Amino acid sequence: MFSHFSVVPFISPYLTTNVGFSDSQIKYIYLIGGALTVFSSPFIGRMADKYGRSKIFTITVLAATAPIFFLTQIGETPIGLVLIITALFFVFGAGRMVPSTAMVSSSVKPQNRGSFMSFNASFRQLTNGVAAFFAGLIITIGEDRLYHNCDLVGYFAIAMGIVSIFISRKITVADCSNFAN
Repeated sequence: MFSHFSVVPFISPYLTTNVGFSDSQIKYIYLIGGALTVFSSPFIGRMADKYGRSKIFTITVLAATAPIFFLTQIGETPIGLVLIITALFFVFGAGRMVPSTAMVSSSVKPQNRGSFMSFNASFRQLTNGVAAFFAGLIITIGEDRLYHNCDLVGYFAIAMGIVSIFISRKITVADCSNFAN
């Protein structure tokens, strides 16, 4: 979450200011990205069940690095190319949440799962806010009215994604052998 939400709050202003999108074109980013995640997230879930949550999480995090990199580096770019980049950003951003949520929820015994997931959701929201705040400290608006240092936020987001892979490897599945199915 820290990785993705250091970029998410700045997508619209960056694209309208630095890339040349009009305010009316921004809706297409969310429409296409959201529509694709409706189909890609269940597919990624099936892949996580088939090949393992950790493996698919790692693949989606690494796949997310390319759209993060390009999204935070581009200048004026044709709308079609930007829509491809942002669609991939949304697909892999949402996609990595599928196996990570499955890993996290299976790390807790069933009788504790509800309260743990509530705590987890609260912590996730806090992380989103801290990530956006941190990115806001890095990004500046120059005299040219353009957003500067977005590339640094992109590098940071990529690094945090890679760190999340190592953190995910520390998650263990709860022993629920004493519980009836």
